[in-house]
Amino acid sequence: LYCRRPRGGGPETILLDGESLAKNKDFFDIGEVSHAPDHLQLAWSVDETGSELFSIRTRAISDGVDRDDVVRRTDGAIVWRADSQGFYYVHIDGNHRSAQIRRHMLGDDPKHDSIILEEADSAWFISLSESRCLRFAIVSLHGHDACECWLIDLRGEDAKPQLVAKREEKLRYEVEPHEDRLYILNNANGADDFCISIAPITHSARIHWH
Repeated sequence: LYCRRPRGGGPETILLDGESLAKNKDFFDIGEVSHAPDHLQLAWSVDETGSELFSIRTRAISDGVDRDDVVRRTDGAIVWRADSQGFYYVHIDGNHRSAQIRRHMLGDDPKHDSIILEEADSAWFISLSESRCLRFAIVSLHGHDACECWLIDLRGEDAKPQLVAKREEKLRYEVEPHEDRLYILNNANGADDFCISIAPITHSARIHWH
């Protein structure tokens, strides 16, 4: 059961009843449940076959009825835009590889979803998360021994992804934005047990890491 309760007190509201939805199904795995910034909508992902391919559905919390525009073949991750009119997700290609970040706008046909970022190298995979400050979607690309991160400003209507630092052989890093800075956990310059660097969000290339 996924629920919410007003901060000031009051009755609990059930947003998603997994027990009811899974009834009489052989397989049912909820991937992620994401409450929209406007508090009026819910997005949730589910795998009903065991294929590890998740479909994303959205609903207005007022009626609890899922909309018709179901986004299929995702890894289950959901990051809402700040205006609550759409969300970002990871598309899984025919080779079962997480290869694209796409944007879905509520009510649109998912066939027309915009491709925001795409990885052509079959040895690399994409993952998606939301920053703790709720301002950015963080896109992480992972190779065998290296990483590359991008930021998408969730407040922009047609925001373009911003590269943090280009990929380098054996360079692994992850980022967390805070105000006008990036905090970067990384193994640069022989830091086998990793170190933390800081850089301005607007100038995030490695030369600016301190």
